[in-house]
Amino acid sequence: MLLSQIRGMKVVSATDAVSLATVTGIVIDSAPAARVAAICLTKSSSLGPYLDWDAVQAVGHDAVIAHGAKTPHPGDERMTQLAALSHDLPGRRVLTDRGEPAGTVKDIAFDPETGLITRIHLTADDIPGDRLIAVGSYALMIRTG
Repeated sequence: MLLSQIRGMKVVSATDAVSLATVTGIVIDSAPAARVAAICLTKSSSLGPYLDWDAVQAVGHDAVIAHGAKTPHPGDERMTQLAALSHDLPGRRVLTDRGEPAGTVKDIAFDPETGLITRIHLTADDIPGDRLIAVGSYALMIRTG
């Protein structure tokens, strides 16, 4: 699944198929392994801004299905920080752990079952997701290949 594909998808409850929100992005946590920690949601007076990845039952072609017992939460301080760093990933610079430019993020691929980042699509190249070290406000940092 690509970040560009999941954006705009509806989030529906697994128990009653009620629409809960719309996906606006993903939150990436790079420790201990690069993965989707949460899904960012549209602003709503009744729902929080994030859906924890462990509350995702499935990601389909046109909707994200959330466990019925779990609802989006307001987010803790760490989630808020990770979300701020994960905002607007396409177009973000990518640097190696040696400080060398590696390109610009075009899209991000992740496993829809586990949330693990599988590929980072750059404007000129693709790199394996397991090379992601950190997501910063200026750039993503990757291990030199």
